[in-house]
Amino acid sequence: MNTTVLVFLKSLATPIVLFTEHPQHTYDEIKELMKHVHAATPKLIEKHTIGPLRYVSFWDTELAGVALQVDPAHASGGSTKKASTVPPKTPLK
Repeated sequence: MNTTVLVFLKSLATPIVLFTEHPQHTYDEIKELMKHVHAATPKLIEKHTIGPLRYVSFWDTELAGVALQVDPAHASGGSTKKASTVPPKTPLK
């Protein structure tokens, strides 16, 4: 199953996608960091990943949210067939 960690920052419109060896551990770690943020003493967070981003750094005071995302093709444990968004063609008469 391909699971990624999404990190939402206050200053970004889109999340940062982290591919890590242990996504659940990374998620739990960032969630815990969010509980102990102090605006007066920001901490620099650095994560090493296995995806296209090798290292990511951000301030804990910028954290807005964190999520685990499972690849939809693997989430149901079944079909990898993609749904078509094109309507079926009607035959000509």
